[in-house]
Amino acid sequence: MSNLEGSISASSRSFNELGLNDTIQAIKTASYLQGQIERRRLEQEKKNLESKEPEAQKLDNLAGQIREDMER
Repeated sequence: MSNLEGSISASSRSFNELGLNDTIQAIKTASYLQGQIERRRLEQEKKNLESKEPEAQKLDNLAGQIREDMER
């Protein structure tokens, strides 16, 4: 389970544990949990972008090697 999925699951459990008549606390909790989920989503996107960068570098290196071979 990814951090994002875990965050959503934990948020759901926390929200479901609130009492039915505690509207103010539910609003505060929902706002906080939304922030947590958004932060996890951004972390996941950043991690995905970081993992793709080395692949682009490999392609640049490969292109450079091909150029060198052609110039010989």
